[in-house]
Amino acid sequence: MSNNPFDQGIYRVTPPTLSDGDVCALQLDVNGNLKVTFTSSGPQEVTGTFWQDVQPISGTISVHNFPTTFALTGTFWQATQPVSGTFWQATQPVSGTVSVSNFPATQPVSGTVAVSNFPSTLAVTGTFWPATQPVSIAAPVVLAAGTAIIGKVGIDQTTPGTTNKVSIGTDGVTSTKIALTASAPANNTAGISSASAVAANANRKGLVIVNTSLTAWVYLGLGATAVVGSGVALGPGGGSFTMDEYSFTTAAVNAIASAASTNLAIQEFTT
Repeated sequence: MSNNPFDQGIYRVTPPTLSDGDVCALQLDVNGNLKVTFTSSGPQEVTGTFWQDVQPISGTISVHNFPTTFALTGTFWQATQPVSGTFWQATQPVSGTVSVSNFPATQPVSGTVAVSNFPSTLAVTGTFWPATQPVSIAAPVVLAAGTAIIGKVGIDQTTPGTTNKVSIGTDGVTSTKIALTASAPANNTAGISSASAVAANANRKGLVIVNTSLTAWVYLGLGATAVVGSGVALGPGGGSFTMDEYSFTTAAVNAIASAASTNLAIQEFTT
């Protein structure tokens, strides 16, 4: 180490105050670094690499000196707080007699209703009448001979031809067939407009109408205007209508045809 005070530095807590021409050793800081005072009258250019205050970081970062625990200060409240006072449960027990004045007599019920205490059998009281009731009368019923019929009924055919034939149809309707008187055979023509084919007859008991045309159709209206394609249709070449108990009428029978002057054969019956 040099003994020349100009070759060595010296550390002073309080730097010396020098006058013009004084000689002093170089001043050092506590770490042995040379103290330099830089005086500038204006801005100085600074060069080099400059880093922004906050730097982006990517990848995995490991912190080795991060403390395992941190001291927290302030006021802390526990998760569950004690509550004091008087508390009432949501549903309160009621004892005694409760009167509800505005409750409707009938309540609507929706969904499925189950009745668990309904008895499997119910007692039925009252007066019960059997399905068949006995009937009593004050005096026996007397059937006068010749005026009342009871029991099996037969038809007297001792003398064939002198007793009317009686037939019972499948619908249970009883009809009596008697001989009819045929009127003289007749004919008429039907045209393309509705007109009377057979006049009304209060004594009529039966009627047969036959379409003798080989090409034309005939349509009948019983007591009404005949319409093509409606009512009773008689096809060409012998289409016929025979009046029976369901179609019987004494009114006029009107006819209309698909061609003019279509011939009709007519047979009427009276008593």
